[in-house]
Amino acid sequence: MKLSRRGFNKLALATLASPLLARAGAASLQGQGAGHTLGWNDDWRFKLGDEPAASDAGFDDAGWERVNLPHWGRLEAWNVSHTYQGFCWYRKRLRIDEDLRGRKVWFLSEAAMQVADVWVNGVHRLRHAGGYLPFGVDLSDDLRARGEAVIAIRLDNRYNPDVPPGKPPEQLDFCYFSGIYRNVALRVGDALHITDPVLAGSVAGGGVFARCMQASARRAVLDVSTHVRNDGDDVAAFVVHATLHDADGRLVARAETGRQSCNTEQSATVRQQLEVDSPALWSPESPSLHRLTVRLLRDSKVVDEARQCIGIRWLETDPRRGFFLNGKHRVPCGANRHQAYPYVGNALSDRAQYRDAKKLKAAGFDLIRLSHYPQSPAFLDACDALGMMVIECIPGWQHFTDDAVFRAAVEQNLRDTIRRDRNHACAVLWEVTLNETYGHDDFFRHMVDVARQEYPGSQMLTCGDAEGHDDALIRSYDVPYSGWDDATHSRPSRAHGAMSLHREYGDNQFGAYSRYDRGSGEYLMLVQAWNYQTALNQQLQLPWTWGQCAWEAIDNNRGMSTQVATCGAMDLFRLPKFLYHFFRSQRPPGLRDPRFESGPVVFIANYWTAKSPHDVVVFSNADEVVLLVNGREVQRRKPDSGPDVPFGDGSGFDLNYWQHQSGAPRDERASNVNQPIYGGGNARALAHPPFTFKDVTFEAGELKAVAYIGGHVVASQVRKTPGEAVALAMDVDLQGMDLAADGSDLVFVHATVVDAHGTTVPDATQLVAFEVDGPAELIGDNPRMAEAGIASVLLRSRKASGMIRLCAKAPSLAAAEFELRPRKPG
Repeated sequence: MKLSRRGFNKLALATLASPLLARAGAASLQGQGAGHTLGWNDDWRFKLGDEPAASDAGFDDAGWERVNLPHWGRLEAWNVSHTYQGFCWYRKRLRIDEDLRGRKVWFLSEAAMQVADVWVNGVHRLRHAGGYLPFGVDLSDDLRARGEAVIAIRLDNRYNPDVPPGKPPEQLDFCYFSGIYRNVALRVGDALHITDPVLAGSVAGGGVFARCMQASARRAVLDVSTHVRNDGDDVAAFVVHATLHDADGRLVARAETGRQSCNTEQSATVRQQLEVDSPALWSPESPSLHRLTVRLLRDSKVVDEARQCIGIRWLETDPRRGFFLNGKHRVPCGANRHQAYPYVGNALSDRAQYRDAKKLKAAGFDLIRLSHYPQSPAFLDACDALGMMVIECIPGWQHFTDDAVFRAAVEQNLRDTIRRDRNHACAVLWEVTLNETYGHDDFFRHMVDVARQEYPGSQMLTCGDAEGHDDALIRSYDVPYSGWDDATHSRPSRAHGAMSLHREYGDNQFGAYSRYDRGSGEYLMLVQAWNYQTALNQQLQLPWTWGQCAWEAIDNNRGMSTQVATCGAMDLFRLPKFLYHFFRSQRPPGLRDPRFESGPVVFIANYWTAKSPHDVVVFSNADEVVLLVNGREVQRRKPDSGPDVPFGDGSGFDLNYWQHQSGAPRDERASNVNQPIYGGGNARALAHPPFTFKDVTFEAGELKAVAYIGGHVVASQVRKTPGEAVALAMDVDLQGMDLAADGSDLVFVHATVVDAHGTTVPDATQLVAFEVDGPAELIGDNPRMAEAGIASVLLRSRKASGMIRLCAKAPSLAAAEFELRPRKPG
């Protein structure tokens, strides 16, 4: 059964909130019956820099800045390498009603960068080392004694070799952005409660753990473990009741235990089985989600409850046949993702995470590698709902410190990642080694064992680097990564016949010559797309390839370089390059989904100017494309089907053509990209080769591509020769999801330079100034120079209702205006 639109609205949108996020929160906490979670992002006090006295409960923070979370320690430039490396403080006071003094209350944080010290009422309660995973503090005793709690958090974002990744920031290929950059919440429960999966610290335990033990179109069996703790004064008797509802709200399975008991200050694990007939299986094409509800009852009264969306699916790998999902062989089209935005770093709202996921899904990606750290729970929620598999990575990048503190931190990161994300349908692979960190075989073999301790059973699929490790370690991975061979410039399998996953392809195979931004122009964006096409075409023919992930989906800032890594299919502002549309064209034309852009694709990778390439490249998943100039048919073509020609001066595949041109030193190789591309070949293994129209004579006016499948028109696109720039046009990249009036939501605002007919002027570089009126603020460089005809800035909501009015202005151009009304949270 496919997930209906009605079911998606009801279920998937609910998953946009992470387990820690709820829709209300304030400084005063009131009773609400059974266990519940309240978002607590609003109205924190913030100070950049160190303030040792701020740990005291009576410290006067009235002069500090008032902020909402997620929050950045310091706003950064859009192109930044040296992010803020220092201290910052957050403080907030919590008061509770009298009837809550006997309840359990926890403060929970999804993540903060990167060493967090937490004081409650002036008493140091926790030090959490690590910037990507959750932590929390039990406030119950503090609130019972005083009825209030002053929470003070000091973040230390200085370089720390003991905290993975542990790499000096100036040597790291991404950035340590500062701040409490994810959600915080308050969890309220009884002395008898379902524990938090991370705070419980229990191997393969804590919270609710739902494992699929069997799944087919006929029947599914789920094993549900619930971890219960009794912090009361007496032995507690209880019952656990579990229900499973499908996407349409129908009850499909239920189970109830007999009477259980738990001693005071002890925990108990209750296991139940849920059997589902004719289950709706989760897959990228049909991401059917079920709602699992586990209730804890004492004396027939619900005292706690855990709810989450899960997907029923079955994973298998075969060392010589590859990967299977629900019994179907798959070679997923994947990419790598860094989570950061310009200016605010990692401080994305949950809705911004969803908008990112939606753009990646629309690009045709069914597998996302979360490089190189655990990313937001909200992003995984979105992947569950949209149907994207993910590779979960622990924090690490080309660094290992062989001491007990670092090793213990790496191990704990793996345990906490699995405990946090094990119930996500999208989580299909767990990268258990530190990225591109070689040697240390005994420790990494231990990490594989740790993963299988935390997730017993066949649905735990581990993966990791094959390079530099011994054969025994490689065999212990369910999916080894393909090893780089410096002698042959290829990625052969090192696993003695086992299939492997190419975790990063495209950029590294061409050095820096896949790194072009949108302002580089048509030719260099075509070079980038050609490099990835050539690499993917080769990958799909290698017998050992399980699948592959492009490096990377989105441009990213780098600590090690003042240059943005521009090898992404989208830029930092999530604006597509030509490469994005190449990947989009590899999706089946019959896949039509109302949640994201899908179906037949036709995209003209040409601006149709007098300076544009005369060979016109069209990306399409159709079987025939007709090209028309000013209404006249000039060429009709089938997909490119030429040979896989050597790209360079060698024979066979030469993905490193730039290394072999007349012995040119590396700093002189940029000119080597100026050789023929899109010759009609290097596409025979692609699902949908491009269409290369040779020597199309330019004629100002309209260039149109019409796509056919089975002789029927399925899609078309028009390019018009741009005229003189006369105006600006503005849009807000909502991705079908309203801006939330919660004081935290973020969206990109784009101002496009257009001619009199509304056509983008792609060489426009005007300086554009943005203005906003209403409950929102602009974040980022303002004014900002247009790149390839578009200037972008970030818009952040305020916690207030009312119309937002935006204006963009540039000298000699007509201004643009845009209105949007944010949606009230809840």
